[in-house]
Amino acid sequence: MLKIREIRNKKKLTQDQVVEITGIKKRSYVDYENGKVDVPFSKLQNIARCLGASIAEIVGETEELQKQVNSGLENSKEGFIPLIPIDAMAGYGAGEMVVSDNDIMDYYKVPDFDSLKADFIIKISGDSMEPSYRSGDMLACRKIKDSSFFVWGRTYLLNTDQGPLLKRLFEVQDDKHMLKCVSDNNAYPPFTIPKTSIYDLSIIVGLVRTE
Repeated sequence: MLKIREIRNKKKLTQDQVVEITGIKKRSYVDYENGKVDVPFSKLQNIARCLGASIAEIVGETEELQKQVNSGLENSKEGFIPLIPIDAMAGYGAGEMVVSDNDIMDYYKVPDFDSLKADFIIKISGDSMEPSYRSGDMLACRKIKDSSFFVWGRTYLLNTDQGPLLKRLFEVQDDKHMLKCVSDNNAYPPFTIPKTSIYDLSIIVGLVRTE
């Protein structure tokens, strides 16, 4: 059985407090504590964050239990899109650098995104792309394998040597080695960057916004 109750008691939290923080229905949470039903991976991540514990701590050290839970986690992740910190975007699926489970903040299942083949979700901050994208919006992104082709005027998420950028891209007529980055918010002036400074880029295929 998972060690949810044991860790919750050590943290001096009630079931009602965990339910309120995580947003999980109490009946479901009680079933998770009692081992009556399997815990979906996204819910397990949510509970772990609430308890300030790692998934490994909740799972425990029993090898057989680890195998069972790991198998369940892999199955529960199928069809879910990971929410990653924007500063971890650089390593997501690129070369030998891979975002670990500890980096992933949550998993989301958005049926309409299935056909869009989103690779990850990020939450943006700042107002440079308002009104198109607001601070707090969660953007579903798909990585582009061929970075030599651009659709001018489209919004891209760029991973650059200066950090991640969310901008509309335009051609620089007199220099094919440069890209013009434009914000939707007119308070931010356009600027250019060399193509060689871009490690990888993604297109925005979906948006989740809360009011």
